[in-house]
Amino acid sequence: MLARAAFMRWLALRLAVCVALFAAGGAVGALAHREGWHKAIREQLGLATEPPAAAPGWPNFIRAPAAVSEDLDTQLRALGYLTGYEAGSGASGVRTTADAQPGLTLYTSGHAPEARLMDTSGHVIHHWRFEDSEVKPGLAQWWRRARALPNGDLFAIADYWAIYKLDRNSKLLWRFDGRCHHDLDVTADGRVWVLTRESRVHPAFPGREIYDDSIAILAPDGTLMRKISILDAFVNSDFAPLVMRSSERADILHTNTVEVLDGRLARRIPAFRAGNVLVSLRATDTVAVIDIATERVVWALAGPWEAQHEPVVIGNDRLMVFDNRGRNGESRVVEIDPATQEVAWVYPRNAHTSLNAIAMGAAQRLSGGNTLIVESTRGHAIEVTGDGRTVWEFWNPERAGENGEFIATLPHMERLPADFPHAWTTPPVTRAAASASAR
Repeated sequence: MLARAAFMRWLALRLAVCVALFAAGGAVGALAHREGWHKAIREQLGLATEPPAAAPGWPNFIRAPAAVSEDLDTQLRALGYLTGYEAGSGASGVRTTADAQPGLTLYTSGHAPEARLMDTSGHVIHHWRFEDSEVKPGLAQWWRRARALPNGDLFAIADYWAIYKLDRNSKLLWRFDGRCHHDLDVTADGRVWVLTRESRVHPAFPGREIYDDSIAILAPDGTLMRKISILDAFVNSDFAPLVMRSSERADILHTNTVEVLDGRLARRIPAFRAGNVLVSLRATDTVAVIDIATERVVWALAGPWEAQHEPVVIGNDRLMVFDNRGRNGESRVVEIDPATQEVAWVYPRNAHTSLNAIAMGAAQRLSGGNTLIVESTRGHAIEVTGDGRTVWEFWNPERAGENGEFIATLPHMERLPADFPHAWTTPPVTRAAASASAR
């Protein structure tokens, strides 16, 4: 009986750890980065528990899955026009078909503080890299988000640390500290909107210290112009119950998206007027809009998704969200009408296809109608058509471990507009050569 009781206590503790981890999200806040990942927790997710050889960003490597599923391989081969087709273990890590939308793709990788710009075939034509000498020892350097400008400048976020602006040659133009994390946006006037975090004791949560996320608005030169507390924006609004129900953990919001709205949805939902900001709170499964003038939440929706990332307005009246856990614990991309909550499109479209990103993840509706989907924690991205056919696939070529069993995550990936200027880029090179020059 004693042995059975001990076993049940051990099992209950193990389940509690797993539930807490999934609820808090893959990043687990700044504490996880500062103090390191607990080996037992990482084992639950199939993450590397020891630093693989030559892996400076090792916390962001996971055990690599098979290079390609039978389902995907069947789809690609059935198309019959595989010009540029390469095995997943090839130099570029790309499989492509004629139906893939042309254009440059910008992505970051969990293995290093760098961003790469590649063509549709996977050839790297430019890269940026900056190792911050001020980063505290033990804090892995990698970029959560990047944004390229037409002149070759780049914004990059070192998660829970800082945001940088680099020129095309990776020279630091400015940096802003403030425990910046997850996401940024840049408006036409050159201002930068970035998520930041600080610890505080809030009157709404007496007796304990919590993390409060804020929206920092920076001038084009990186100077702080204004900071808006996301927690205060909820507490001072009619939507306060959405955060007041938060658990006892410190990371009560876990904000992972900031998007300055352009007003496309304002005709149907006035809260979406131009200049307001769309945010996503993973900890409460909530997507919300903050009125910047009043610093209050004026619209919010919770329920159609779980632990979501990257909500984005598409077309004139839709919202597309990467739903991390809402498909019976698996991931999906869902396009909904935010006024009626009617689902207009979803991927995967059947039970035979799966997505699985325990954290991060994103979806981008491309101008030609295809959708770019990023399974960040699998180091994997696909482009699918409206009827769910896969026409482009990318596996992160950055591997670690004696047999390459660990694959680096893909924190960020986006397809740039077809007319994005790139005359300033370096000559096209192979992925292997690009990797060698970056190290």
